Amino acid sequence: MQSKTSLRVRNITKTYSPEHILRGITHEFEQKKSYAIVGASGSGKSTLLHIIGGLDEPTSGEVMLGEKNIHALRDQEINFIRANTFGFVFQFHYLIKELTAVENVAVKGRLCGLNQHEANSEAMKKLTAVEIGNKAQSFPHQLSGGEQQRVAIARAMMGTPDFLFADEPTGNLDKAQARNITDFILRLRDENDMCIIVCTHDHDVSSKMDKVLTLENGLLT
Repeated sequence: MQSKTSLRVRNITKTYSPEHILRGITHEFEQKKSYAIVGASGSGKSTLLHIIGGLDEPTSGEVMLGEKNIHALRDQEINFIRANTFGFVFQFHYLIKELTAVENVAVKGRLCGLNQHEANSEAMKKLTAVEIGNKAQSFPHQLSGGEQQRVAIARAMMGTPDFLFADEPTGNLDKAQARNITDFILRLRDENDMCIIVCTHDHDVSSKMDKVLTLENGLLT
């Protein structure tokens, strides 16, 4: 695991000319805490999450991981952070349909620098941790929506990241599946002392987070 460090956003703006999506957002995300970012559709929640996670560039401002602005790093450095310090879960699981569950998870292990044997072994541990080890040899089309999302969470946890970013992780699930996935994510926070940042429309999800942040008119409150 990487050494625990702070994650701060400073004066983040994002403009899709002529529209200003984000207007000078500043916030610090603490370890061992879970955050929900809520707001209307089109308010910029996913954009903000992607900027914080290094998947998108801000128009201006900084995302500070410790003393480093991740958006000023070389590609090799930011790729290392994405693979080892950050984990990502999306509304759509984005599993590779030709690969089994364990193979999908092991792909992330290879990006983390593990050899194939190590990646496969660690992938099995992660699948077991999300209680789907018995489906390791199943292909995505053989899994339910909730099971597919558990595989995606296991993949995100390869490398044991310090920060987990989840963009509408329950958006395609029924209420029971959504509740289970939310509980899994929070359990990961507790077991790994990690920071969870979730974008969601689901009140049942946001109400379980330590802090709810509202994005409205480009500002986070």
